[in-house]
Amino acid sequence: MPESSAEARPDRSQQRRAEMHARQTGAPARGALAFGVMLVLLAAVSVTAYVVGRQTRTPAQIAAHARPPAPSLITAPIQLTKPRAAFVFRATVVDDRREAVGYPDPSTGLAVVSTLEAAVGSSISEGALLGSVSGQPVFVFSGAVPAYQTMSLGSSGVEVAELQAGLQAIGISTGEDTSGHYGPGTAAAVNRFYVHYGLAPNTELVAGSSPHRHPESSATVPLGEVTFVPTLPATVMHITTLGQKLATGKPFATLGSGTLSLTTTINENTASLLRIGLVGRATSEQSDSSIAVRVIKIGTPRPAANPAAGPQVAVTFAPLNRAAATGLVGQNLAVHVSTGKTHLEWVVPVAALVTNADGHSSVTVLAHGKQRLVPVRAGSALQGSQVIYPKRGTLHPGEEVVVGVTAQ
Repeated sequence: MPESSAEARPDRSQQRRAEMHARQTGAPARGALAFGVMLVLLAAVSVTAYVVGRQTRTPAQIAAHARPPAPSLITAPIQLTKPRAAFVFRATVVDDRREAVGYPDPSTGLAVVSTLEAAVGSSISEGALLGSVSGQPVFVFSGAVPAYQTMSLGSSGVEVAELQAGLQAIGISTGEDTSGHYGPGTAAAVNRFYVHYGLAPNTELVAGSSPHRHPESSATVPLGEVTFVPTLPATVMHITTLGQKLATGKPFATLGSGTLSLTTTINENTASLLRIGLVGRATSEQSDSSIAVRVIKIGTPRPAANPAAGPQVAVTFAPLNRAAATGLVGQNLAVHVSTGKTHLEWVVPVAALVTNADGHSSVTVLAHGKQRLVPVRAGSALQGSQVIYPKRGTLHPGEEVVVGVTAQ
């Protein structure tokens, strides 16, 4: 027993020393760990509070954020320049001297185009054969008075004199017949004329000749086989088609011998940019061809049917090459013209021009941070730009005009 007690005491003593050592060395480590954990938790709470605070706004802050920003002016510089622009007009090619060519009344009662010897654009001279209707020829001579009767031996009148002059112009003599009298010389000349085209002329028996013994006949010109027009040469502007049935009153062809022109009506402002002699180009969408044209006349301003359109001006163009334009008569062409002023003018964007209910126009000028209203008269509008003429006040290079307002 004593031995056992002695052995047990040293063991308990060692245990107490071990516990005291553990308390002395382990307590500080656990305290440091707990402190660190507290710091991390505190940092996490702070970050969460910051984020939540950023997302939270008061009603006043929300209203202030929704309020639109203050507007600002949009401006553009005023230019002092020679304005240039390209215009496209529509105009129809016309001939100021057009003559209709008729045709003879067919004996069959049906007027059908049986041959054609000319086409649109053909140049027609003295004694030309245009074609035939139901086998009867259609000739053209120059003359101021239309034929109104069949010309035959013994006929007289102005149309006979015109026929004789035409035959002589192409080198066929009418013999000793006096002017205006259809005698044997004229009849012989008409016969040679028809034979020249490979045609047999109409004839009639000469009065007093025997129908049984060597009958005499002379050539005649049936009404409608010869048409007299005031001027030759002329150009075929229109002609019927082969096989066409001609309605009563419709011409066989139309000839032009006058001045070709194209006239368009434009507003006064645009017309002010044009000048006599200005050259442009007219294009046909129908034939895909074009011709050079020149301004030959600029009319005076006239009130338009619509007052809002402003005064209108008629502008006339003439083709530089008549022959090239002949085939375009009657067509509506697109006339392209590039033009410009020869002197300096004030030009601003179209948006800068403000017109009130009274029709008075003005621009707002911005200079040195200050605005001023300048009354102006509007000139030509040129592809987004506007020519202006100040009525009161002055404009200066480097100044700007207000063209709008925008949010910042």
